[in-house]
Amino acid sequence: MSPENYFIGKTAETISTLITKQCEIILTRNGVQVPVKSCSIIVTLHRLDGLSLNEIARETDSSPQLIKQKLPKLLKLSLIKHEDDASDKRRRLFFLTDKGKLQVEKILETFQELERSLDRLNKHLGFSLPEKLEEIKRALTEVPLHSDGKHSIKQ
Repeated sequence: MSPENYFIGKTAETISTLITKQCEIILTRNGVQVPVKSCSIIVTLHRLDGLSLNEIARETDSSPQLIKQKLPKLLKLSLIKHEDDASDKRRRLFFLTDKGKLQVEKILETFQELERSLDRLNKHLGFSLPEKLEEIKRALTEVPLHSDGKHSIKQ
């Protein structure tokens, strides 16, 4: 077995970084000011305006800690705003600002271009990258690398 096989996490990280940087070029070219890794938050708030931090995390399949790290930048860019929940003062609800709504329009328009780019990549690869990544994610959940291989382990 070659040593590269032991560093698949690093390869996966490198691929993630490449995808992020290449998407950033397209988004920036189309006037999107939202950080690439925060687009899912903005689009989610477009679909379901007025969500708590935990609801955003659930809807974006992210950890609350990760969402909490990203919200200050979106607030500073005036893309989102927050209000205390009238029914529960401990909860803070997040909404898109008018500027955030304009950015969502640009993001959604850019998704069409990204879709065409992904179609070209899928054709080059000979398979659907998103489907393959979901397959890998399911497999790692069912048979984690730390399992003994004799039993399927659900986490």
